[in-house]
Order: sequence, then structure tokens, then C-alpha cells
Amino acid sequence: LNYTGVVFGLGIRGIASAQEWSWWPFLEGVFGLVVFSALGILLFYTRQWGGGDSKAFFALGAILGFQWDFSHTSVAFLVWSLFAGAAYGLGWSGSLAIRHWKRFRVKYAKSMKSRPYQWMSALSLFFLAAAAAGGVLFPLPLTIRIGGVLLLALPALFVHLIPFIKAVEACCMQRRVHPDQLTEGDWVLKDVVVKGKKICGASDYGLTKRQLRQLKQLAAKRKLRFVWIREGIPFVPAMLIALIATLIWGNPLLAFLGVLG
Repeated sequence: LNYTGVVFGLGIRGIASAQEWSWWPFLEGVFGLVVFSALGILLFYTRQWGGGDSKAFFALGAILGFQWDFSHTSVAFLVWSLFAGAAYGLGWSGSLAIRHWKRFRVKYAKSMKSRPYQWMSALSLFFLAAAAAGGVLFPLPLTIRIGGVLLLALPALFVHLIPFIKAVEACCMQRRVHPDQLTEGDWVLKDVVVKGKKICGASDYGLTKRQLRQLKQLAAKRKLRFVWIREGIPFVPAMLIALIATLIWGNPLLAFLGVLG
């Protein structure tokens, strides 16, 4: 589906170029494919996305195209992707934490009891309280009061967000599966070594077809019972949300800059 999207995007843009007697519609799609592919590959090799999410980004780049213009659809989509991806990722992580509440609570509490997090939490709450008190005591415009409180709330949020994410990854996104349940692209957490020979491991960027075949053969011979894998968050729904928001509202940065102006 993703590769078809790339062909479709460039094909439609090729037809548009022929109709307009201009190379620009097609080149815009090529630029979009290059830019979105670079971002998708970067996120894949930093283990933020899986291969399917990255390839979906390739297709969107070819379809949307790319221009260095804040009002262009592709730029607006990238901006919305940041917001939608963050909100969707936090929502998904929150649902995982609720589903595995007992294990998550223990891991999160242990992280927050460490001295660095306690100091950072206390310091961030102090600055937040100072900002709220300053907004009440001094006759500042309402927008400045709200902005100052929100700005100082970010450090307090991140102090709790970092151990939250670590606890979710450690307790809720790791599971043990039988080799027959594995699929191509799964991220293996622990090295699988049989008779001194490494079949796959944590340094691999997803299981290959060859590795998958070897693991299933070992399981059939009863030489391998399970494999530890990491379950990622599927970000394709966040892309859909970002695309819908782009088509309805355009680039939110333009509205923000307009307010500042």
C-alpha cells in the first residue's frame, strides 16, 4: 500500500505536469518524497517508528509534495504531525500504563524516588508557584500571566514525563512471544543465541525474513521456546489526524504568528 502510494503520488503529479506543460508539479512530488523519506528514515534508525510508519511517510511525501513555504500543505502537515504524534503517543502510553497498572506503578514510583528527580520536581514546582504568585500580585496583562505559568509548567511536566515514558517502555512495551507469533520487522529486545551462533538481537533494526525463518525452524525443532520483543506505537493514526487537521485549519504556526503580529 505504501509503495503504491509513492507511485500514485508521483504518477498523478506527472499527469499534472503534462497538462500544465511544466516540470514543477512532478518535481514538487520528488522533493516531498526526498524530504519525507529522510525524516522517516531518521525516525526509523533512532527507533522512534517502525518500518511501516516510515514507508507511509514516504507515500505522503510523494502525494503532498514539498515547498519551502509555511502556507504549503506539506509544511502544515509536518507541524500538525508534531502535535498529533505527541498527543497520540501520550494517549497510547497512558492506555498501556492503565492496562499494566500494577507493574507500571512500581516502576514509576521507583524512578521518582531517585534524588535527581526529587530535586528537579521540587525546583520546578517552586518556580511554577512563584510564577502563579507573581501573576496575582503584579498588574500584568492576562496573556503574559497565562503564558508565564504555562512556560514554567513545562519543566514540571517533563520531570514527570521522562520517568513515565521509561516506566511504560520497561513494563508495558515488552513481551515474550513464541517464534510462530513473530512477524517481519519485529524489534527483538534480547539476543537469540543458539549453540554460540547469534540469530538476531537488540542491535538489529527489525527481524528480516531470513531471521524469521531461522527462528521458526528452531522452534519446530524445540530448540527455542520464546523471544523477547518490543511493541511499538503505530503512528499511522496520528498521521491521519494530522492530515485532517491540515486540510481543515492549515498551518497552526501562521495563526500563531498572526496573533503575535
